[in-house]
Formats: sequence, structure tokens, C-alpha cells
Amino acid sequence: MGGITFYERNYERKQLARSHGFAIRNNSLTLYRMFSPKSIPTESGYIADELIKAQQLTDLDRKCLVVKQTIQDGDFTLEEALKLYEVSKSEYESFFAKNIIAELHATFASMQSAKFQAVFTIEVIASIYEKLFGSLDKNSSFVLQHFESLSKEIEEDKVLL
Repeated sequence: MGGITFYERNYERKQLARSHGFAIRNNSLTLYRMFSPKSIPTESGYIADELIKAQQLTDLDRKCLVVKQTIQDGDFTLEEALKLYEVSKSEYESFFAKNIIAELHATFASMQSAKFQAVFTIEVIASIYEKLFGSLDKNSSFVLQHFESLSKEIEEDKVLL
């Protein structure tokens, strides 16, 4: 006996695949590329390339998008994806924050008042903080009071926007 078990062999296969930019999912081998290969012309590949170029994404942004997608697909953990695509934790955090900010800006793009936008953003951030850390952080009430105070100062024009 003493040979390699099925699980060990499967784990080794997955590790080897991951080390070369592949993922094994449901016994299928998938190549994760950050750019679509021009050697295999497909309309969707060209359209995706044009959309990415139109957004003027940096190479780091492209890597971060791939990290995000592979995590969402369940192919890799965050730690594995960051290592595989050579993205630091701080680079991914910055990318993630930029995307949240972009989502907020898209949400209130139609709002005329900068004051209302600022207060809305603070309230959203306060709500996120409360949901994520309210039960963990015994000082969360101080943070939430600060957000409330800042919102009030903005509404009363005590803070310049």
C-alpha cells in the first residue's frame, strides 16, 4: 500500500495547475489569462479587450480584476490569488476601495448637491462599519458618533466641500 492517495494526487494536480496559471474545477482545466489571446480570434475576446482598453485600466487593475473574479468563482482563496497574480495585499485593498468609491459615485451621480452626496456617503460608510464591526468593536459607538457629527457639520456648512 503506502502509495499516493487519490486526494493527495488531486491536491498535487491542483497545486501544479495553479502554479502555472491554471485552475482545476469540476475536473476541467481552465487557463486564467489576464489578456485574451489574439492568436485565437473570437468576437467576445476582441470586444472585452476593447472595453478594457476604453476603461484605461492599468496592468495592476487588470490583475486585481482577475484576482476578484477567481475568488468569486471559488477557484482560489484571496491569499492564493494574490500570490498567483503577484498582487500585494495593500494593492488589492486600494483597488477594492477604488471600486467601492466608484460604486458610490455611480449611485449618486444624479444628485445635484455636493453636500447631500457627502452626507449620503458618510451614512453609507457608517452603516457598513456598524454592520461589519458593531458587535465586535466595543468603541464602535464613538466611531458612529463621529460619523454623525461630521454629517451634521457638513449639513451646517461648518466643513468646506
